[in-house]
Amino acid sequence: AASDVYKRQGYEIPGEKYAGTRNILGISTTVQCVSGVLDVAVEKIKKEILPKYPNVDDVVAINHAYGCGVAINAPEAVIPIRSLKNLVHHPNFGGEVMVVSLGCEKLTVEKLLDEADIKPENVIVLQDIKGFDNMMKKICEMAEEKLKKLNQRVRKELPLSKLCIGMQCGGSDAFSGVTGNPSAGYASDMLVAAGATVMFSEVTEVRDGVHFIAERTVSKEVCDKPVSYTHLRAHETRGNL
Repeated sequence: AASDVYKRQGYEIPGEKYAGTRNILGISTTVQCVSGVLDVAVEKIKKEILPKYPNVDDVVAINHAYGCGVAINAPEAVIPIRSLKNLVHHPNFGGEVMVVSLGCEKLTVEKLLDEADIKPENVIVLQDIKGFDNMMKKICEMAEEKLKKLNQRVRKELPLSKLCIGMQCGGSDAFSGVTGNPSAGYASDMLVAAGATVMFSEVTEVRDGVHFIAERTVSKEVCDKPVSYTHLRAHETRGNL
């Protein structure tokens, strides 16, 4: 298979479909209210702790404007919650789970993590900690334990079938359609031919070009999915005008 021929170096996670291209400590949040505290902690971790673990590329906070004043059980709430749950297990994070929560949010730890991941060594509840200095200490201590494990990861040669790339449109200026998007598309074709997976967002903008995608689908069943979806969205849009 093509994916067995074309190989690149990456970080494999046992049991996971895709591998990571970088080695990062990702710290997730349940609610926007903890972002300020976490940002200060991340800056401290990068300056004082990360240099001790040279095999780790970075430390990032997964902040978001969600989790508190929202209809958490509304039907469509499953979409942002699912996105945040999946980010916890991003391949670049090496399987290390670390979550900072507040304690009174609607997006609870139970909604963000699988039951097996809800452990004291993975979760910090800020309202259970007295004082800002103690919060910093707790976050840094947990982060260092995660960094020790991530520092042991080793890059190895993997098939491109282990690579999944997400693409996002840039500035939507005149060059998007003339040079930027065609170049990204050409690169995507090369990656897919070699066995990789490529995803792109802003799919509603494909509506008027859906016939081009339909011509390249592998079966009628696959073809019908984007066609039916874009027709539905177009109908809904017209109905709202």
